[in-house]
Amino acid sequence: MVEVDCQTLLVIIPIFDYEGYIMALNVYYDKDCDQSIIQSKTVAMIGFGSQGHAHAENLRDSGVNVVVGLHPEGKSWKKALDKGFDVSTVAEATAKAEVVM
Repeated sequence: MVEVDCQTLLVIIPIFDYEGYIMALNVYYDKDCDQSIIQSKTVAMIGFGSQGHAHAENLRDSGVNVVVGLHPEGKSWKKALDKGFDVSTVAEATAKAEVVM
């Protein structure tokens, strides 16, 4: 499970045993990572639905350059433009980006 907002980065990584039970849990916060690594990259967010829009907005709010990759005739194209994103076709967005989500 990953939760991200512009204030805190929280990554929870469960470690399972061979039967699928959680054995340990590692929790990481802002202080545990170097956010400048992702902030120096361009991220292509493929899709702008229920999850894609939230990821794109959180990344942008955290100082990351985000380009949204969509089908040109899809209804999400206008939604992404209205939110102020750079919107391109999937092929163009992936060509512009160093990280693809």
